[in-house]
Amino acid sequence: MRVKYLSLKQTMQILNDFTKHHNFNNEEVIKWIVVKTLRLKRDQFDYIKQLEEYKIDAMKKAILRYIGGESLSQIFGYIEFYGNYFDVTENVFDPRLSTEALVDEILHLDKKYLKKANIVDLCTGSGCIAITLSMILNNVVDAIDISPFAVEIANKNAEKLGAMVNFYQFDLNSDWQKIFNKKYDIIVSNPPFWNASKILDNSEVVRNNPIIAFDGGDDGLKYIKLIIKNSVNFLNKNGYLFLEIDPEQAKKVKEYMTAFGYKNIKIAKDHRSIDRVICGQIN
Repeated sequence: MRVKYLSLKQTMQILNDFTKHHNFNNEEVIKWIVVKTLRLKRDQFDYIKQLEEYKIDAMKKAILRYIGGESLSQIFGYIEFYGNYFDVTENVFDPRLSTEALVDEILHLDKKYLKKANIVDLCTGSGCIAITLSMILNNVVDAIDISPFAVEIANKNAEKLGAMVNFYQFDLNSDWQKIFNKKYDIIVSNPPFWNASKILDNSEVVRNNPIIAFDGGDDGLKYIKLIIKNSVNFLNKNGYLFLEIDPEQAKKVKEYMTAFGYKNIKIAKDHRSIDRVICGQIN
């Protein structure tokens, strides 16, 4: 019996029609499911020329599991970030492809500067940002999260990948002087940045992730403002702050950073050309 092949375009059409029938519309998730079913990395999606037709059934089953409430990490047992595989649990936020833009922007800095930079990752979750930076820069990175479950899984990911990261459990609402005993050249964070309305509107994204990873207070800016304000005191001269944001927040966040004296403020886009990262230097 000859195996029948489908083009990537045919495959996506079939899967999009299937998901619409089930009142689900998230092409990014579909792309993830395609590459994971084929045991490829996310950045290999556009290079797929054809695939065996029989694999469509496995993709449909994975889609139904996702629609039914399981996360991608639960379906496939891991999640990919920057080409590495990270273990996650229901107590840890699943890394998103859009967050890779944070790492990209940091790596655009001068290589000599990065080689000696002291870096801390706030709201680290699975540790994906801190671990990735440590591996690429061959440098020790600090990382903080409020959740003991996140710190535990992040430590395991770092050990598995051979990264040099010091993880700490700490609530950013507390006095930062209790945890920070030095200043940093780079502070990076993907903090919670949705309000209650946004969380309800994106229930399919939120489910099977800890709600604390999304809850940014009444305006979604609680932790972003907290980090901008406190980082002023814990960045070295000309040090950088990098934040992942909701694209709708870009203007307000830029204004807030300006008010606290940040300079050279830049807004960068993610893989979908959406405003996703804001960075600036402190005087």
